[in-house]
Amino acid sequence: MEVNYRVKTDVKAPRGGCAGGAPNNLPPLSFHRVHGDNVRVSRDGLTARRVESFCKGVAFSARPVRVGERVLLRFADVSSAWSGVLRFGFTAHDPAALPALPKYACPDLTARPGHWAKALAERFCEKDAVLHYYVTAAGDVHFGINGEELGVFLSGVEVREPLWALLDVYGNCTAVALEDARARDALAAGLRALAIAEPSPAPASTPQPLALHRTRGRHVVLGAAGEAARAPGEFCQGYVFSARPLRAGQTLLIQILATEPAYAGSLAVGLTSCDPGSLRAGALPDDAEQLLDRPEYWVVRRDAAAGLRRGDELCVALSAAGEVRLSRNGAPAHVLHVDHSLRLWAFVDVYGATQRVRLLTTAPPAPPPAPAVLVVSLPPPPAGAHYAEPIQSSCLSASALPAPRRELCASSSQNSCNEQLLPPGSMSAITSMPSSMAGSMAGSMAGSMAGSMAGGMAGGLAGGMAGGMAGAECTVCYEAPVDSVLYMCGHMCMCYRCAVQQWRGKGGGQCPLCRAQIKDVIRTYKS
Repeated sequence: MEVNYRVKTDVKAPRGGCAGGAPNNLPPLSFHRVHGDNVRVSRDGLTARRVESFCKGVAFSARPVRVGERVLLRFADVSSAWSGVLRFGFTAHDPAALPALPKYACPDLTARPGHWAKALAERFCEKDAVLHYYVTAAGDVHFGINGEELGVFLSGVEVREPLWALLDVYGNCTAVALEDARARDALAAGLRALAIAEPSPAPASTPQPLALHRTRGRHVVLGAAGEAARAPGEFCQGYVFSARPLRAGQTLLIQILATEPAYAGSLAVGLTSCDPGSLRAGALPDDAEQLLDRPEYWVVRRDAAAGLRRGDELCVALSAAGEVRLSRNGAPAHVLHVDHSLRLWAFVDVYGATQRVRLLTTAPPAPPPAPAVLVVSLPPPPAGAHYAEPIQSSCLSASALPAPRRELCASSSQNSCNEQLLPPGSMSAITSMPSSMAGSMAGSMAGSMAGSMAGGMAGGLAGGMAGGMAGAECTVCYEAPVDSVLYMCGHMCMCYRCAVQQWRGKGGGQCPLCRAQIKDVIRTYKS
């Protein structure tokens, strides 16, 4: 049974939203029966899939969307065969009254009055990621990924008319599914209620001001209590470093004290094995991403959080396993992976719109107490009992050994080492043989095992050297040399540029050799 939802349009006033005010009693959003030629909508109306080509994927919501009502889209399927991803926004035209749909939402539809849409950045289009967006009473469209608000997406939407959600399942975005925002909110509320019922653990320690190194950027001024501010009129060279390397379990808190909206870009954070005392301020680049070209180990996250505002707080936590969790105001964390075998100093670049910050830290949790040592006092052995001392072939004299072993150890010092290579139980069989036969068998067994081990080690070393020398060129562009390693599979098969592109979505985030998921890309340097 088909239901048509009609909205009165004679009252020119913004419609009430569901985020505050009247509750939203409308049914959950689903896809309209009008859509592009290459789109197939599931029977429940919740999934729109593009089945051919990369275009003709325009789709709409089946009913108008209220002001403040969130549209939740899950990326049900993505591809790496095309360029570009989802386009989304709103339309003031009833989809049922539209003529033949064009191939593209942008610019074919957005060039006409009453359609507002824009392309999503490719880095956000990941499988099972959830995009949300909504329009405010001022006509601004806000959006976010996985529950994290990312700011205003576009402006100028006319909210006095009914608005339908407008989508273009384009390029590498091949399928999207509508989620029920109210069901998600109810689930989150239930989880919060459960969390309140359980006692929360006490914090490990009270945050203290982070001790900062004297090495810093040219345009940064250090203040009291861990504060760092960039000079007025400057937008870069706001580097500050921790005075000591971070320890496993230590947390770095970055409080945003002031912003300057006139500048683009935002705070950069990272870790490095480079001792700040060995750096000159003039050697630091204006762009933090260029630190990756230095010979030391650097991990940089530029624009660590978009749209930072005064009062926001970033948390950078280093785990014992080498995971760096970066979260904003307690939201789900982004995870980086670093080489935790190195001493790593933390650094921050007070860049762009970020003007002044305060750096705090919490000490790592205390190690668990050492296990208790159990001391057992044994009674002395009874009279007449024989106690056998452990045999150490490298230090025993030949006179202390039985005759068969005496002959083995007296032959040469090498035989004493070969004896350690014999399998368990073989010596007892040898000692029961005549001395000449025992010596011959022991030498043969030890020599065979030593030769096998040496051959295996030599073969493995030669194979590793040959494998390392074989991949001299990038297997993707066949131009640049291989200068990166994929974490966690460890393959070295691409140049750094191609490896980062493979990691960030163009290659599905998988190693081209073993198809393992790429968690990080580490740049390598040849001495």
